[in-house]
Amino acid sequence: MSPKPSLEKNRIGLRLKLLLVVVLAMLMMWAMLALFLVRPDWLGLNDFNSSGFKFNSLLLSTLITALLVALLVWLFDAVFLLRLERLSADVARVAAAGDRFSRVKTLSGKDELAGLAHGINSMLTSLEEAQYALQLEKDRAQLTLESIADAVITSNKQGQVLSMNAVAERLCGIEFSRLSDKRLDALFHLKTEDKQTDVDSAWLTDPYSPLDEVSLLRADGLAFVIRKSASPLYDRDGQTFGIVTVLHDVTLLRNLSNQLTFQAKHDALTGLMNRYEFDQKVQLAIDAVHQIDEVHQIGEVHQATRTKHCIAYLDLDQFKLVNDSCGHLAGDMLLQQLAGHLKAKVRSSDALARLGGDEFALLLVGCDLAKAEQIVSDILSTVSEYRFSFDDKVFKVGASIGLAEIAPTHSATLGEVLAAADAACYTAKEQGGNRIQVYRADDEQIHQHNNQLEWVSRIHLALEQHQFVLYAQALKSLKPNGEPHLELLIRLQGVDGVLYPPSYFLPVAERYHLMPKIDRWVVSEALRIMVAKGPHFKTLCAINLSGLSLSDAAFLAYVVAEINRYKVNPRQLCFEITETAVIANLDRSRQFIQTLREMGCRFSLDDFGSGLASFAYLKNLQVDFLKIDGLFIKGISNNAIDKAMVESINHVGQMMGLATIAEFVEDEASLAMVKAIGIDYAQGYAVAEPALFDDSYFIASRDLD
Repeated sequence: MSPKPSLEKNRIGLRLKLLLVVVLAMLMMWAMLALFLVRPDWLGLNDFNSSGFKFNSLLLSTLITALLVALLVWLFDAVFLLRLERLSADVARVAAAGDRFSRVKTLSGKDELAGLAHGINSMLTSLEEAQYALQLEKDRAQLTLESIADAVITSNKQGQVLSMNAVAERLCGIEFSRLSDKRLDALFHLKTEDKQTDVDSAWLTDPYSPLDEVSLLRADGLAFVIRKSASPLYDRDGQTFGIVTVLHDVTLLRNLSNQLTFQAKHDALTGLMNRYEFDQKVQLAIDAVHQIDEVHQIGEVHQATRTKHCIAYLDLDQFKLVNDSCGHLAGDMLLQQLAGHLKAKVRSSDALARLGGDEFALLLVGCDLAKAEQIVSDILSTVSEYRFSFDDKVFKVGASIGLAEIAPTHSATLGEVLAAADAACYTAKEQGGNRIQVYRADDEQIHQHNNQLEWVSRIHLALEQHQFVLYAQALKSLKPNGEPHLELLIRLQGVDGVLYPPSYFLPVAERYHLMPKIDRWVVSEALRIMVAKGPHFKTLCAINLSGLSLSDAAFLAYVVAEINRYKVNPRQLCFEITETAVIANLDRSRQFIQTLREMGCRFSLDDFGSGLASFAYLKNLQVDFLKIDGLFIKGISNNAIDKAMVESINHVGQMMGLATIAEFVEDEASLAMVKAIGIDYAQGYAVAEPALFDDSYFIASRDLD
């Protein structure tokens, strides 16, 4: 509305007030004049008594006063009220224009109205600058909001969504501007990550919810795993008036994590549980049985005191025949097919695992021996009736199965339970195979097999009496100026003078969890010899570590302490870890590698290529050398597939800046082949044979230079 009418009223009022003041001034002047004319003697004018003069004087005074009043009114109207009216109209024009660049006209002079006009323009300029800065900040905030990869949602206290960025719209599969119902519970359908339980939409605005991640189900059927961060918005009085929620889509991360977890616990070939996970399951069963037994012993009645479990070892009888006749590819196909048949025969509560090669294991939960024999007998029939066909050849395979019981009456450790099942399986195979052997402590045949497990005590004795010795096998650099490099190998010097290779005792040590002790001895002995050889010994020494040592939290601290104790140059140490061991202990392996690499040590990934997920894990591990699985090297000179695999692994390794090593180079043809491919180092009997690693050791090889 225009302010002109009100200004007109103000103007009339000001004029009336001015007239009133002038009239009062005239009355006062008339009063003074009357007093002057009537009683001049009061003023000391006794001779002033002419009546004509009195009238003329009064008339003249009145005219002069009237002229003065008219002049004052005209001046006030022209000088003040008119300028004020123009200023007011100018302000109304600027307000109506709505343009931040409009200004009121500058008034001449230095009076208050001119100052007021200048002040108004200054205020408009400041307001323009503030609006411009605010718009810049708004544009910057909007650009930032649209650029971030997370979904950002603003809502009020009533659960109404006020805004969503483009990422949030894509995540929810909606177009926010077209929605009529903008309530949180209408836009978001949330469930727990397993999708079994509904989650209230209030989770989105609850900063203190203990639930970190939930599943977001869209109307089109797509599902996402999301993680949220909620922050309240406060007004100047400290009262909450809204909430900003940031949603991060972790679906891919969760899928990768689940995949890694699955691969760490399962056999890559068959998808069954691997040895590491199976051992964990058996240990839990043993612990549960022993705890139940303790409850029973203190007099409490518990139905579960009768709970028993059984463990079965299954070894295929004709697997080697398939491998030798048709190759490893056929053997892998057989294992995959047979694993599917076995899974169909076990209960959902049981745990079926592939231990390696053609060995399987089964944990039968809540089964005594009688029930377990029925289940295992059905499995044996399935294996016996199975026929494997490959290249027009048909194979019949059988199985030797050993069965052992886990019961409160048998106080056995994990190693003893596994040994019992293994001993029964071995006995079944010795008796012709394709049969079931139940472990009983008084069984003579099992007793004879247990004598073979004397290796466990011999390993303990060797550690105590220093019967282990180190051998070294030199590597040959296939490129100019290669660094001297050797691998340390362990042997056991028996009391009978026989030097036993690792194949005799390391599998037993692995099974009975003795590898961390052996690895400790190897590390300490290797460092001692390296120091004894003096500062001129510059060769890089590779030390093999087992998966059990990587999972031992105290082993890393031991290695660091030994390096500091012997003051060996860490750059001369290279720790070899297998791909399988890394996958089974991924988090601790990363910590182990990172800690020792920071000290200067180097790492080699051994047997690379043996697992299906090799390349997926390689990019996540900080290693320096890549040892290509010897199975590929053995056939490289006459097998195009093996050669292609080696070329692929070598190419990827060198693209990542890793030095590649070909192991099991046993002949000159293989050596020439790996050199032609571009591999950095070769290792095997075609290069150098293992030699005793002691103070006098020197690299003896077939033309290493």
